[in-house]
Amino acid sequence: MTLDLRIARSNRRVHVFGLAVTVALLRGSLARAADPAKVVGADKCAECHNHKAEAQAWQATTHAKRFRTEPMHQLDAAKEIAKKLGIRRIRRSDRCTTCHYTTQAGRGGRVRAISGVSCESCHGGAREWIKIHNDFGEGVNDPVNETAAHRTQRLAACDAAGMNRKSEIHAIAANCFGCHTVPDEELINVGGHTPGSAFELVAWMSGEIRHNFSAGPKNAASPKGTSPAKHRRVLYVVGRGVDLEYSLRSLAKATQPGTFADSMKSRVEMALGELKKINNAAATDESKAMSAAVDASALKPGNSDALTKTANAVGAAVKAFVEKHDGTQLAGLDALLPKPDQYKGKALAEVAP
Repeated sequence: MTLDLRIARSNRRVHVFGLAVTVALLRGSLARAADPAKVVGADKCAECHNHKAEAQAWQATTHAKRFRTEPMHQLDAAKEIAKKLGIRRIRRSDRCTTCHYTTQAGRGGRVRAISGVSCESCHGGAREWIKIHNDFGEGVNDPVNETAAHRTQRLAACDAAGMNRKSEIHAIAANCFGCHTVPDEELINVGGHTPGSAFELVAWMSGEIRHNFSAGPKNAASPKGTSPAKHRRVLYVVGRGVDLEYSLRSLAKATQPGTFADSMKSRVEMALGELKKINNAAATDESKAMSAAVDASALKPGNSDALTKTANAVGAAVKAFVEKHDGTQLAGLDALLPKPDQYKGKALAEVAP
């Protein structure tokens, strides 16, 4: 099949992917979880990516290890939460699997957990785009020899088919915060689930989640063509901005006073405080717009429309920031960035090709 035909088919499928995301939102999760019907599994990704060690780096993370050594469904705390919510099978409840597992539709459409947080948890279910992703042009077997025109066309087709590419920093960060804010009122108020977790993007993406293999088997400190210092500055602003965006999206789901509403409001206020530090150190029009979008009087349960509109405005400002800034003019942020001893876990730096 030619790439042009795949692009045409991908464009027709865009509305399907969008519907899947909408369904996920309505079911209580703001994460862009991979549609189980479109999941091919990490082993399929590793067929190509293992030679650059991406798969091995993932296997060294807590995301991967917990599924094998201490799966969430075996924890007493998880069982207690499930009991309070009337959940019989944790590994089959999308309320749980959305964030804790990668799931796949098997025979008869029955969904099963196949791994922890994995490739498709971040990049999207690959069934619609994996062949496009691997097509470098007729007679070309390596992206190094792919023409610039073909690469542009291929990446556009991957985007249309639902792939979240690593360069799309906002989309990747949104997946992180879509889970780490725990945007489910009943899960927290009734089930007793922890109301979100502390998550700072630079600390994780400089630690065990670091994933920069574009130049070979070494897991570089930043993507090819960027300096680590500049890259971290951009990540820092994006992380604080997306934290604000998704804390607002979570608060928008609050229907009544309680632990969930209080926690999400506090999270919004903390994110605003971090953005204030950013604006004092190295303000940009976009970072100022993130803060200015928020009306403190609107931070209350039952205010879904206004809060969602505000979250959309913050998200738009974050995307604009990514488009306009490469970190060169943001040296003032360096004092705010986490230090190496604050990184979360250790990156797998190098593996034999």
